[in-house]
Order: sequence, then C-alpha cells, then structure tokens
Amino acid sequence: MIENTILIVDDEVEICQLLSKMLEKEGYKVSSAHTIKDGKEIIKERSFDFVFLDLNLPDGIGTKLVSTIKKQEKKTKVLVISAYHGIAEINSKAKKEIAGFIGKPFSKPIVLRMLDKIKQEEG
Repeated sequence: MIENTILIVDDEVEICQLLSKMLEKEGYKVSSAHTIKDGKEIIKERSFDFVFLDLNLPDGIGTKLVSTIKKQEKKTKVLVISAYHGIAEINSKAKKEIAGFIGKPFSKPIVLRMLDKIKQEEG
C-alpha cells in the first residue's frame, strides 16, 4: 500500500476541500468522493492508508462502504466524520472495522491527533 494516502468520502464539498488542504500540508496524498457509489469506484482503483467517511451521504449510510474498503485493503483505517457526536448510529458490524470517530465541527489538531494515535497503535 502507498504510504500517507487518504480518501475523504463526504457529500459536503467544503469539508472535503478543508480536510484535503489540511492533510496535504502534512504530506498526505488526498482524494475525495461525494457519494458511496463514487467512493466504491475510487477504492476499487487503488488502496488508501486512511478513509475519512461521513455517515450521511446522498445515496445511503456511509458505513455501507466499510465492507468494500476492507475487501480492497484490510489494513486501511476507517475514520468516521459526522455531525452525530457518538457512534451509536453505526451498526455493530461496521463499528468493529472503524478505527476512530471525529465529530463535526472538527479542528486540525483533532484530526492530526487521531491520525497520530492510529499510527502509533500500528506500531
């Protein structure tokens, strides 16, 4: 897997742009999708280290994408980004596959701390 690659799947273009700029300044290579369908197409083309995944997408619940992500690359870490401030909304099967949760609105330090925490856990 290519190191430091991130896919952002969020229907809010501004969120994708904000996260992309923030993460690119930190050396990440970032791609974006705005629907589950577009996310699946991108994931089938290449692997990512991290996927930032919104729960509420125009074509369904974002957790539907988790199984596709894990089939493509088991090592990919999924981080949910959502206005819901808890993961009670996430079904239990998907919950096991999610590395972290970031509530909206978020800040750069929160995002970077989460990424660092996950990298440290990987060892």
